[in-house]
Amino acid sequence: MINGVVPIYKEAGYSSFYYVNQLKKIFKQKKVGHIGTLDPSVTGILPICLGNATKLVESMMNKKKAYSCTILIGQATETEDLTGKVIATKKVEPEISITEIDLVLKSFKGENYQVPPFFSAVRYHGKHLYEYARNDIYIRKPSRLFEVSNIFRTSSINRSLPNTCEFDFEVFCSKGTYIRTLCTQIGEKLGYPAVMKNLTRIASGGFEIDQAIPLSKLKKATNAQNFVIPLEQLLQNLPTRELTDIEFSQVKNGAPVVFDLNQTKVALKYQQKIIAIYRLDQGLYRADMMFLDNINENYKSKK
Repeated sequence: MINGVVPIYKEAGYSSFYYVNQLKKIFKQKKVGHIGTLDPSVTGILPICLGNATKLVESMMNKKKAYSCTILIGQATETEDLTGKVIATKKVEPEISITEIDLVLKSFKGENYQVPPFFSAVRYHGKHLYEYARNDIYIRKPSRLFEVSNIFRTSSINRSLPNTCEFDFEVFCSKGTYIRTLCTQIGEKLGYPAVMKNLTRIASGGFEIDQAIPLSKLKKATNAQNFVIPLEQLLQNLPTRELTDIEFSQVKNGAPVVFDLNQTKVALKYQQKIIAIYRLDQGLYRADMMFLDNINENYKSKK
């Protein structure tokens, strides 16, 4: 089994699940999962976990995400992006100043609340909200907390289109942030309907877009495994401990062990491969995550 992460570049027009299926075929294994869904129209980095790295999905999703977005002011749609029908318009007049836009963007730094869009993957009674919305049933979920660590404009104001204006911005935010809804909120503060025009995710799960690999390049590779970032690199910020044969015989069964370490969490290695993460608990180190499939089968069977 191959264990690690492939930071894929997702193109517009494809679902995140499509890329998961493609990597299942390329690497000929079933245990594959992505870090954070991207809508079909959205481009950008989509880290995909293979094998035991899927156990790290939740912790990797907690890392900050970053997006590059184009917002259109003066128009709103039912989906909060350009895929939905227009539900509101308002002529942008007089012109909105750069100073006003920058102040509104800055006001979102810190903790904020937003209601998930009607057309979103949030579940209600076992179904996605978008499944209800497509049948004209609109479920309003409670507002959710999200955090913006930084947000700033990255382009001039394009006023060439009649009755509207648009500009680009980047935002660094917590998981669960809906950029479509953020665009709506920005518009509200400016006094106009607004919609997300284009979106690219530029950072996710500890990876940045310049690390992203096009699917076409992966398919053409003579050895696709060369593009897999291994567990050892993914967990390089954790302190490590190389196990003796005796210690390995205990750890491979998930038994608690005693280490003379001053660490709350440690990555345990055997034959230079990470096989487990152990956490300090009441004087003993206990299993937190196991990665036994990360080592050669011969080592597991003979010890």
